[in-house]
Amino acid sequence: MVLKKYALFNWIYLTLGLLLVLLIIYMSCYIHMLNEQITKKEQSLDLLNTKLKNLEEESALCFSGLFNQLKKEWAEEGHLSDEVIASIKAFSMLHSPENTAYFDSVSVQDFSVPRGQLLMALLELDLDKKTWLRLKADVSFSGAVLREVDLKGIDLSSMDLQGVDLTDANLSHACLDNTNMKRANLQRVNMVGASVIKSNLKWADASWANMSHLNGDSIRLDGILLNNARLNNAVLNDASLMWSELRGADLTEVSANRANLKGCDLLRANLTSAKFQKANFNRANLCESIFSNTNIDSAIMINAMVMVKSWIDNIDIAGIEGRDWLMANYILIREGERFKLAKKSKGD
Repeated sequence: MVLKKYALFNWIYLTLGLLLVLLIIYMSCYIHMLNEQITKKEQSLDLLNTKLKNLEEESALCFSGLFNQLKKEWAEEGHLSDEVIASIKAFSMLHSPENTAYFDSVSVQDFSVPRGQLLMALLELDLDKKTWLRLKADVSFSGAVLREVDLKGIDLSSMDLQGVDLTDANLSHACLDNTNMKRANLQRVNMVGASVIKSNLKWADASWANMSHLNGDSIRLDGILLNNARLNNAVLNDASLMWSELRGADLTEVSANRANLKGCDLLRANLTSAKFQKANFNRANLCESIFSNTNIDSAIMINAMVMVKSWIDNIDIAGIEGRDWLMANYILIREGERFKLAKKSKGD
């Protein structure tokens, strides 16, 4: 019996030993395979970096020749010929975000450095209005890299600036009316006093931006990120901000009458002395938002979310214009841990 137990233990130990050896062999093979994959990826990255460096050198030479041609013709003729404008358009098309790679830290993004350089070079020439109108109509600057540039007071109206990178740029008092800036990176941008009437900034990221005194009547801001942004004294009448994020944003003294804020996240936003007459707050998150001397007369508040059941009663203390409208048309009902505004029925 003892011999049988001893044989059984030996068999178990032998089996475990074999399994351990197989596991070690498998792990060694797996690690070797991973090392080979890493080596191949490093080689591919080195090749990509080499190609990118060659492209940048070619682009620099191409841009240098084009810019010298621009300067010479503008200085001698006082205008740009059709041939030069065609060359500018061709350069822009050649260096579209799809054809270039922009490395930011370890990521590759769809931006175009040459397009940013081209725009800044054209701005340096101080072109006449007629020439600019031709360029705006024919040349796209979408995806241009314009980080930290100073464009104070510049007229960029009616331009294609879709997806541009304007991080930390200065656009104070610039004219951007009717400009396409969809999906632009506007983080920490200075747009104090800028005019963006009827412009398109859908799905842009303007977190921490300074947009105080902005003139943005009828602007399209659907899906934009404006978290912690400054919009005090901005004009946003008839603007569309559906499903946008304005967490912690400063909206003091904003004029946003008839604005569409459906689904907006206004958590902890400051709406002191703001005007939102006939604005649409349908499904907006108003939790912890500051309402003081705010005008929300005739505003649509269906399914707007708030923190406390006494929200409607408390706004009288804050001097809200439109309290009577809310009291006559809305009630608060519980929605989980929060409350939402609902239209009163005839029986309420």
